[in-house]
Amino acid sequence: MKSIQAINQSVASMKAISIHRFHRAKRSIAFIERNDSSFSGFTLLETIVALTLIVSALMGPFALASSGIFGAKFSRSKIVALNLSQEGIELIRQMRENNVLSGAQWRGLSGTCGAGCTRLQDGSYQPDVYTSANGSTPPVSTNVALLFDEVSGLYSQTSGTATRFTRVVDISTPSADQMRVLSTVTWVESGVGRRIQLEVVLYNWL
Repeated sequence: MKSIQAINQSVASMKAISIHRFHRAKRSIAFIERNDSSFSGFTLLETIVALTLIVSALMGPFALASSGIFGAKFSRSKIVALNLSQEGIELIRQMRENNVLSGAQWRGLSGTCGAGCTRLQDGSYQPDVYTSANGSTPPVSTNVALLFDEVSGLYSQTSGTATRFTRVVDISTPSADQMRVLSTVTWVESGVGRRIQLEVVLYNWL
């Protein structure tokens, strides 16, 4: 009998220990789950903060690089436009010189104006390096964009690929022996209209 009672007591004791261990394990699992949940939330917050800092750090260099690219592109366009505007003035200056060298009146407005002579009367024109008026006025302005020939490297109104630059040369008369030449180049840069103007007054050599 004592053996049976001892066995029963051992079984009961083992059951109690098992139940105690089960509850303790259950509490441990609940504690771990709570800790895992807290740890996950904290990691998400850290991730958001880290991403914010990374994005903020990259925005500065990115904006600086974009500004530098735009500035370089705009500067190149300004240099091209400035040269084209200066070329417009030089074309009219050359026509005046050719008029004098051909024996015609300096602006070709009176007397004989034939081969090598250009009638530089008041108005708006679009001359280029290929213009040869020969007794007439330069090409009248139609606000047509300049063309660029990659082979010759020249801008003109006659051949090449269309560009965004338009050049118009205006001639006016301040006084009898003066001719005002205004060369205007316009183009669009990043959706914004741009313009460069150069002006000079040419005089009667004779």
